[in-house]
Amino acid sequence: MVVDPEPECAELVAGMDRLPGIRVIQSSSGEGTRPFCIWFEATFFSQLGLAILARCTCPRYYNKSFTKIEGTGDSDLYTTTFNIHLYHGDTTPIMYELQGPPGCFEKAKFLAEAITELYQKLTIGSWQHLLKGFEQNEL
Repeated sequence: MVVDPEPECAELVAGMDRLPGIRVIQSSSGEGTRPFCIWFEATFFSQLGLAILARCTCPRYYNKSFTKIEGTGDSDLYTTTFNIHLYHGDTTPIMYELQGPPGCFEKAKFLAEAITELYQKLTIGSWQHLLKGFEQNEL
């Protein structure tokens, strides 16, 4: 866990740290002017933590933490607020960055709630189902 994350990051950092195989390294709220970022690595061979995070950052499943696309005429059309970036090459182990736009503090709280909700719902059997879908790109 990140030592003393900024208040705007604390809830999401705690949620991500609960995920199996995810270790948060650093966070930055961006102070409302720069992107909101949380850097993390996958420390466990299982993709479960990454699968949960990927599911929770998909507007198809958790649109409360996303941004509605206005002017499209589709009341259910959303775009992702948070993106997961992969850092590779000169870092070992591979690092990831969860990034949101400047000032997305309320959306970060919704994402933290979605992570906690999904993680609490999962049983061993549904973990296997989630990973199977993740591997087959069916999430």
